[in-house]
Amino acid sequence: PDRPSMESIANLVHKNGGLFGINHALSGIMGWRYREFPLEKADLYEVHCSPEHETSMLYTTHWDALLLQGYKLTGVGSSDSHHPTQDGPWEMGKILTWVYADSLSQAGILKALKQGRAYVGINGTRMAFLATAGSKKALMGDTLYLAPGETARFALSLFDHPPGYLYIYADGFIL
Repeated sequence: PDRPSMESIANLVHKNGGLFGINHALSGIMGWRYREFPLEKADLYEVHCSPEHETSMLYTTHWDALLLQGYKLTGVGSSDSHHPTQDGPWEMGKILTWVYADSLSQAGILKALKQGRAYVGINGTRMAFLATAGSKKALMGDTLYLAPGETARFALSLFDHPPGYLYIYADGFIL
Protein backbone atom coordinates (compact mmCIF):
# COMPACT_ATOMS: atom_id res chain seq x y z
CA PRO A 1 0.00 0.00 0.00
CA ASP A 2 2.91 2.38 0.61
CA ARG A 3 5.28 3.40 -2.14
CA PRO A 4 8.71 1.85 -1.43
CA SER A 5 11.71 4.12 -0.97
CA MET A 6 14.68 3.93 -3.35
CA GLU A 7 16.74 2.67 -0.40
CA SER A 8 14.35 -0.24 0.16
CA ILE A 9 14.43 -0.99 -3.57
CA ALA A 10 18.26 -0.99 -3.53
CA ASN A 11 18.21 -3.32 -0.51
CA LEU A 12 15.89 -5.71 -2.37
CA VAL A 13 18.08 -5.60 -5.49
CA HIS A 14 21.17 -6.44 -3.40
CA LYS A 15 19.30 -9.17 -1.49
CA ASN A 16 18.52 -10.79 -4.85
CA GLY A 17 22.13 -10.60 -6.03
CA GLY A 18 21.77 -7.60 -8.32
CA LEU A 19 23.44 -4.23 -8.64
CA PHE A 20 21.69 -0.92 -8.11
CA GLY A 21 22.39 1.88 -10.57
CA ILE A 22 21.67 5.60 -10.66
CA ASN A 23 20.58 6.57 -14.16
CA HIS A 24 19.84 9.99 -15.62
CA ALA A 25 21.33 11.69 -12.57
CA LEU A 26 21.42 15.12 -14.21
CA SER A 27 18.81 14.85 -16.96
CA GLY A 28 16.52 17.70 -16.01
CA ILE A 29 12.93 16.54 -16.01
CA MET A 30 13.96 12.85 -16.04
CA GLY A 31 16.81 13.31 -13.55
CA TRP A 32 17.48 11.44 -10.33
CA ARG A 33 15.15 12.92 -7.70
CA TYR A 34 15.95 10.84 -4.62
CA ARG A 35 18.22 13.18 -2.63
CA GLU A 36 17.68 11.21 0.58
CA PHE A 37 19.06 8.04 -1.00
CA PRO A 38 22.31 6.88 0.68
CA LEU A 39 24.78 6.82 -2.23
CA GLU A 40 26.85 4.04 -0.64
CA LYS A 41 23.97 1.71 -1.59
CA ALA A 42 24.49 2.41 -5.30
CA ASP A 43 26.83 0.23 -7.36
CA LEU A 44 26.60 1.84 -10.79
CA TYR A 45 26.40 5.39 -12.09
CA GLU A 46 25.29 6.22 -15.63
CA VAL A 47 28.10 8.41 -16.97
CA HIS A 48 26.84 8.64 -20.54
CA CYS A 49 23.46 8.20 -22.20
CA SER A 50 22.86 11.08 -24.60
CA PRO A 51 25.90 12.00 -26.68
CA GLU A 52 24.57 15.23 -28.08
CA HIS A 53 22.86 16.72 -25.03
CA GLU A 54 24.14 19.87 -23.33
CA THR A 55 24.50 18.09 -19.97
CA SER A 56 26.64 15.21 -21.34
CA MET A 57 29.91 16.44 -19.80
CA LEU A 58 28.27 16.99 -16.41
CA TYR A 59 27.74 13.27 -15.89
CA THR A 60 31.43 12.35 -15.87
CA THR A 61 32.28 15.43 -13.81
CA HIS A 62 29.64 14.56 -11.20
CA TRP A 63 30.68 10.90 -11.16
CA ASP A 64 34.33 11.88 -10.64
CA ALA A 65 33.30 14.15 -7.74
CA LEU A 66 31.47 11.20 -6.14
CA LEU A 67 34.54 8.97 -6.59
CA LEU A 68 36.70 11.63 -4.92
CA GLN A 69 34.30 11.51 -1.96
CA GLY A 70 34.99 7.78 -1.60
CA TYR A 71 31.89 6.31 -3.25
CA LYS A 72 32.56 3.08 -5.16
CA LEU A 73 30.46 3.54 -8.30
CA THR A 74 31.22 1.83 -11.58
CA GLY A 75 30.54 4.09 -14.56
CA VAL A 76 28.15 2.66 -17.13
CA GLY A 77 26.41 3.98 -20.21
CA SER A 78 23.83 3.07 -22.79
CA SER A 79 22.16 4.46 -25.88
CA ASP A 80 18.99 4.89 -23.83
CA SER A 81 17.19 3.49 -26.84
CA HIS A 82 13.50 2.85 -26.36
CA HIS A 83 13.02 1.30 -29.79
CA PRO A 84 15.31 -1.15 -31.62
CA THR A 85 15.19 0.76 -34.93
CA GLN A 86 15.55 4.28 -33.51
CA ASP A 87 18.06 6.46 -35.38
CA GLY A 88 20.24 9.35 -34.25
CA PRO A 89 22.10 9.73 -30.96
CA TRP A 90 19.85 7.17 -29.24
CA GLU A 91 20.42 4.48 -31.85
CA MET A 92 20.79 1.11 -30.14
CA GLY A 93 24.45 0.26 -29.62
CA LYS A 94 25.77 3.78 -30.19
CA ILE A 95 26.81 3.98 -26.53
CA LEU A 96 27.94 0.72 -24.90
CA THR A 97 29.25 -0.45 -21.57
CA TRP A 98 32.17 -2.82 -22.13
CA VAL A 99 32.79 -5.23 -19.24
CA TYR A 100 35.99 -7.20 -18.52
CA ALA A 101 34.46 -10.35 -17.04
CA ASP A 102 36.05 -13.73 -16.29
CA SER A 103 32.96 -15.36 -17.80
CA LEU A 104 29.93 -14.33 -19.82
CA SER A 105 27.62 -15.65 -17.13
CA GLN A 106 25.28 -13.35 -15.24
CA ALA A 107 27.35 -13.84 -12.08
CA GLY A 108 30.61 -13.13 -13.94
CA ILE A 109 29.31 -9.92 -15.49
CA LEU A 110 27.79 -8.67 -12.22
CA LYS A 111 31.03 -9.42 -10.36
CA ALA A 112 33.09 -7.51 -12.94
CA LEU A 113 30.74 -4.53 -12.82
CA LYS A 114 30.91 -4.47 -9.02
CA GLN A 115 34.73 -4.52 -9.25
CA GLY A 116 34.75 -1.56 -11.63
CA ARG A 117 36.00 -3.58 -14.59
CA ALA A 118 33.99 -1.63 -17.15
CA TYR A 119 34.12 1.43 -19.35
CA VAL A 120 31.81 3.30 -21.69
CA GLY A 121 32.55 3.43 -25.42
CA ILE A 122 30.84 5.43 -28.12
CA ASN A 123 30.44 4.27 -31.72
CA GLY A 124 32.24 0.98 -31.06
CA THR A 125 35.32 2.45 -29.38
CA ARG A 126 37.17 -0.16 -27.32
CA MET A 127 40.17 0.19 -25.05
CA ALA A 128 42.68 -1.67 -22.91
CA PHE A 129 44.04 -0.25 -19.65
CA LEU A 130 47.02 -1.27 -17.55
CA ALA A 131 48.74 0.37 -14.59
CA THR A 132 52.17 -0.75 -13.39
CA ALA A 133 54.49 0.09 -10.52
CA GLY A 134 57.69 -1.93 -10.58
CA SER A 135 56.60 -5.55 -10.96
CA LYS A 136 53.03 -4.84 -9.74
CA LYS A 137 50.27 -4.67 -12.35
CA ALA A 138 46.66 -3.54 -12.13
CA LEU A 139 43.81 -3.76 -14.61
CA MET A 140 40.81 -1.49 -14.73
CA GLY A 141 38.97 -1.81 -11.44
CA ASP A 142 42.00 -3.01 -9.47
CA THR A 143 43.75 -1.04 -6.74
CA LEU A 144 47.47 -0.47 -7.14
CA TYR A 145 49.16 0.16 -3.80
CA LEU A 146 52.32 2.26 -3.94
CA ALA A 147 55.13 2.58 -1.44
CA PRO A 148 56.10 6.13 -0.42
CA GLY A 149 57.93 7.73 -3.35
CA GLU A 150 56.95 4.95 -5.76
CA THR A 151 55.35 6.03 -9.03
CA ALA A 152 52.84 4.33 -11.30
CA ARG A 153 52.69 4.22 -15.06
CA PHE A 154 49.38 4.08 -16.91
CA ALA A 155 48.94 2.67 -20.41
CA LEU A 156 45.76 3.09 -22.40
CA SER A 157 45.26 1.66 -25.87
CA LEU A 158 42.28 2.62 -28.03
CA PHE A 159 40.79 0.41 -30.74
CA ASP A 160 38.19 1.29 -33.37
CA HIS A 161 38.22 4.86 -32.13
CA PRO A 162 36.32 7.32 -34.34
CA PRO A 163 37.30 10.98 -34.45
CA GLY A 164 36.51 12.56 -31.11
CA TYR A 165 37.91 12.97 -27.64
CA LEU A 166 39.22 10.83 -24.81
CA TYR A 167 38.79 12.46 -21.40
CA ILE A 168 41.02 11.49 -18.52
CA TYR A 169 40.15 12.81 -15.06
CA ALA A 170 42.53 13.09 -12.12
CA ASP A 171 41.60 14.62 -8.80
CA GLY A 172 38.50 16.25 -10.21
CA PHE A 173 40.06 17.81 -13.30
CA ILE A 174 40.29 16.83 -16.95
CA LEU A 175 43.93 16.27 -17.88
